[in-house]
Amino acid sequence: MDYVFSVYQINLIPTGGQALQIVATIGAAALSDLFKARLSMIVIIAGIGMLGHILLSVWDIGFSGQFAGYMLIYCAVDAGALCLTWFSEICSADAEVRTIIIGLANGVGYTWIAGFPFLMYPASQAPHYKYGYEIGAGFYAITITGCTVLAILLKRYGTPYQNVPKSGDKDADQGSEGEVGGNSQDKEKELDFERTEAVARLSHGNERNQRS
Repeated sequence: MDYVFSVYQINLIPTGGQALQIVATIGAAALSDLFKARLSMIVIIAGIGMLGHILLSVWDIGFSGQFAGYMLIYCAVDAGALCLTWFSEICSADAEVRTIIIGLANGVGYTWIAGFPFLMYPASQAPHYKYGYEIGAGFYAITITGCTVLAILLKRYGTPYQNVPKSGDKDADQGSEGEVGGNSQDKEKELDFERTEAVARLSHGNERNQRS
């Protein structure tokens, strides 16, 4: 059955999707912070987006299935933000590396938004695109696979720079070394003073013996 929508409905449906996107984004971010589960939330959110694209790529699933797939795509927008947060935490020990990684990821993301939608979803093929939904599902699969591989590598080799002492630790070590050095110097000065006193007493005693 073909559905015909009014202009009001055509404007209202995407607005509802964007409202759902806001709720899903805040909820996913809150759960990710609460449970400290970046990878798990990325996999779940990307899986939801991949499911939405798969439903729309199949297409012959009825209007309810198509509408559900369309709305599920809105729920998956937060996957990119969660990835950026995770990358920032991985590179937190090096400000320069973190800046480069986050800047590069943002640049690639905005380049994607500026160009790929016109290639994947041409208006002449709407609403059933020839390759757009399949490509979208593939990119979500790449996201899940790439983040999982990254988590395995981090578990095996550790976070970069995790063994590098922080600046505060370096200052503390230098301070403790300075204290040790200062204490040893003070002791040497005390010994020199005692030796000087001993020599002075000995010479004074010799002078008294010579006079007597």
